[in-house]
Amino acid sequence: MRTGERLKTLRLERGLPQQELADMSYIDRSYVAQIETGRKEPRPEVRVLIAAALDVEEAELTGAADT
Repeated sequence: MRTGERLKTLRLERGLPQQELADMSYIDRSYVAQIETGRKEPRPEVRVLIAAALDVEEAELTGAADT
């Protein structure tokens, strides 16, 4: 599963709209949308912010925990 798919799944499991996750991660909502659709791959520093906002390890967000 791609990072964007994982992000969307984790976000929805927590009942968060894109805007709320964006606010919690200090990024723009449109950037969240682009990540979720696979148009953008988040930079490492952004992955850290998103993972913290979702209360998961970065590896869970990227799929590295699956290997």
